[in-house]
Amino acid sequence: MPQSTTAIREFHRTWGPATLLHTLPGRIYLKDESQRFGLNAYKILGASWALSQLKLPPGTVVATATSGNHGRGVAHACRRLGLECVVYIAAGANPVRMRRIEREGARIVHVNGNYDASVAACMADAAAHGWTLVQDLAKGDYQQIPELIIEGYSTLFAEAEEQLPEPPETVVVHMGAGNFAAAGLRHWIGRARIIVAKPAPEAVLPDCLILDEPSEGLLDSGVDQWVDITDDDVRHAVQYLADHGIAAGPSGAGGVAGMLKLGIQGPALAVITEGPVVD
Repeated sequence: MPQSTTAIREFHRTWGPATLLHTLPGRIYLKDESQRFGLNAYKILGASWALSQLKLPPGTVVATATSGNHGRGVAHACRRLGLECVVYIAAGANPVRMRRIEREGARIVHVNGNYDASVAACMADAAAHGWTLVQDLAKGDYQQIPELIIEGYSTLFAEAEEQLPEPPETVVVHMGAGNFAAAGLRHWIGRARIIVAKPAPEAVLPDCLILDEPSEGLLDSGVDQWVDITDDDVRHAVQYLADHGIAAGPSGAGGVAGMLKLGIQGPALAVITEGPVVD
């Protein structure tokens, strides 16, 4: 049975403090996940909650595939919980992301091919070795852990609601794999206009993956508006944030890009999901 947002929020209080909420001109509010628990992104919220609910004995081997932030989040949570971690990642992935994962004590397996190839290799090896698969991509009967990950993301929206000086009329979230957008929609549906920013067909934005199964039905039934964002839109958003003294990575500025592209008026909320990818 899904846990309440309050229970999940209280769990995450034991891991670290809430992240900042920036207030920009025009009653624009930006939740900044670039320093979540000392890491660079919100993904630790899903990984920590999912692993806590699995209640694995110390020394259990956990496997995951990643393009960066999810793998670091799983590795960090495993280290804190006394678990072993193996992370599968495409051989051509950003080396900064790889080093960050290694510093969490995880063993990295380099896979020739793209993210999908990494997921396939990880799932096959986890099944062969009896490892626990903690993946944020649902496939077939593999639904429980992706659902727990979505639940974990609810913390950042609960925090934002506590921090906001007024209820938002509009909430803009970006869609990568879909789990983050689903978490935002679940929290705000019926209380704010929900806009989802998604990669335009020609975009080559980092970490923008296919929509996965646990999010699909909810997103189809509850989104008020979709907006395509291009590489130029994201560059503009990153510069806009820099002009306001806020550092963000390109894949973390998708919601802000959508907000700027549509000229959204406040009160409105977006989330900076990742900081710059630098050591």
